[in-house]
Amino acid sequence: MDVSVGNYITRAWTDGCMDEDSSKERCVGNNAVYRVTFSAFLFFLLAAMASYCKPTANREAWPAKYVLFLFLIFGTCFIPNDPFLLAVYLNIARIGAAVFVIIQQVIVLDLSHNWNES
Repeated sequence: MDVSVGNYITRAWTDGCMDEDSSKERCVGNNAVYRVTFSAFLFFLLAAMASYCKPTANREAWPAKYVLFLFLIFGTCFIPNDPFLLAVYLNIARIGAAVFVIIQQVIVLDLSHNWNES
């Protein structure tokens, strides 16, 4: 039984990918993107909670924020794909992305309406 960190990370990243070489490479690439976006999601969630508790937290401790983000990216390397990243987070991210696009469209429409009135 080989329990090295490298083998664990390799198994975590390829978990849930098919055995075909062409699609497995694409699957592993997609999983890398999911890990980084999940890290960004956690980072901004923590930043929002910190700003809620202390409003000046958004302007302070930038070196600590960079280190936290890098640690989050590193930490997500150890999360297996199944079931969390492929089933749970992927669906949450899809819904969140759709809501984000709709909000951005409303903001652009409001901006153009206000710009046209002035």
